[in-house]
Amino acid sequence: MVCVNFDMCGYFGSAPNYLKYYGLDFEYESFEHNFFTFQSDGQVLAGHTFKPKEYKGTVVVLHGFFGHCGLLKHLIKYLIEQSYAVACYDMQGHGLSTGELAGIEDFSRYSYALRDFVNVVQPQLKGPYHLIGHSLGGAAVLDYLLTYKDNVFENIVLAAPLVRCSLWKLSRIGFRLYRPFGKRVPRVFRNNSSDREFLKFVRKKDKLCVRAVPLKWIEALYEWNDRIVGCGLCDRTVKVIQGTDDTTVAWRFNIKFIRERFGNVDISLIENARHELFNESAGIRMQVFSQISGYLDEK
Repeated sequence: MVCVNFDMCGYFGSAPNYLKYYGLDFEYESFEHNFFTFQSDGQVLAGHTFKPKEYKGTVVVLHGFFGHCGLLKHLIKYLIEQSYAVACYDMQGHGLSTGELAGIEDFSRYSYALRDFVNVVQPQLKGPYHLIGHSLGGAAVLDYLLTYKDNVFENIVLAAPLVRCSLWKLSRIGFRLYRPFGKRVPRVFRNNSSDREFLKFVRKKDKLCVRAVPLKWIEALYEWNDRIVGCGLCDRTVKVIQGTDDTTVAWRFNIKFIRERFGNVDISLIENARHELFNESAGIRMQVFSQISGYLDEK
């Protein structure tokens, strides 16, 4: 395994160890995993492809804030079982990729990375290509769609997408008050899933866990919100999957914003689901996954 975030090298030592630790060592005979790195905006990002011997298309998946590919095991496994190849990568400052932990100067760099990743994946995996973004990954997808009008994706799914976080106005006031006194604030671990084992793993066992939020990431989020208000409309169709018990993002505002910007928006609300839709309890998780596969297959 080529360890790109050198601070993390000692944790795993090899690709098999990494895959086993995060439950990505799926037992399929006709299945191939490829770990690689690629360059984007001066950073070295860690990417993965999961390729069945026979598959009907490729799904690119973007994780959320504080997340990484190791926390996508349930979704990756499900998509493989549905005969899709999967490609994902750790965003800047996350997982095994380089960059300040969870930091970013400008949200446009997330969409740059997605563009660069697509250019790397296309020669490796066949289309049609589909795109799923969760939370911060959803923000990257939105920026990508509003910036690059021509793209290769046929179907796009936004899972609990981030536009604004919850308690938006209060958070901006708190940011202005705290900014003179530090560069980072401690991460608040929310009960953002009804799967207790997942919450326990993230808080106590995830070796790639980020435990502080850079204030410049928060500032970049505010600046991105101000910028995208001026973006034009996009005629793409998007699918939004949102939990009704999500207290991480301001989901009602976010859905309204997406409806105003895109030509056709298909909304699915999942009752009692919290923010971590791909790591919810099994019953809720399968509702989310069935919405995804139904949308991809129907389209």
